[in-house]
Amino acid sequence: MRFLRDDVLGACLAGAEAIETIASRMSDDDWGRPTPCEEWVAADLLDHLHCIGEDYNRFLDCILDECAGPLLTHQDIVAHNAERMASLRPAAPLVRLAQFGLSARSFVTRLPLAWDHVLFPMDGRTWTVGDYAGFCALEWHIHAWDMYSSVGVHYRPECRGVLGAVCGRWLPDLFRAGEDCWDVLLYASGRQPGLGLWREAV
Repeated sequence: MRFLRDDVLGACLAGAEAIETIASRMSDDDWGRPTPCEEWVAADLLDHLHCIGEDYNRFLDCILDECAGPLLTHQDIVAHNAERMASLRPAAPLVRLAQFGLSARSFVTRLPLAWDHVLFPMDGRTWTVGDYAGFCALEWHIHAWDMYSSVGVHYRPECRGVLGAVCGRWLPDLFRAGEDCWDVLLYASGRQPGLGLWREAV
């Protein structure tokens, strides 16, 4: 199925805003808390979010300049993430959060310019930048869950129907398009929903 563009763009923005909401409330001590991401405390996760926000924009730069290369494999992504984070200059969490917010909003604003650009064929389907945007929305919402979980706060996005459609597109064997797939998505990404004591619902 083809996603409704405005729904996916809204899901992307909602994921970024969820990250901003919890990060803006975190104390100095909270930034040293472990997260569900391997070996990353909350401050490391925020660094990673800043990096992928910049990477998403560079990806669009390549698309719009007609010079895009192949997407990274899983092994490439792991090495790329480590290299990008190691290259960052130190910054206070709220400064890093502001950097992430600017990159995220720039990415969402620019996505329509390349929405129908074809990236590759796979499994008999044509995958476009719009499809990839759905994956980006998933990544931001999963990492929002990671950030909320690090301080014991429950997170469940409101745009689960859109995320279900995204999951049904990328992983049809695991998800049915349009279903509330949130817990299944967390399990599929190596998370365990329901762990921990929640302080409040956000």
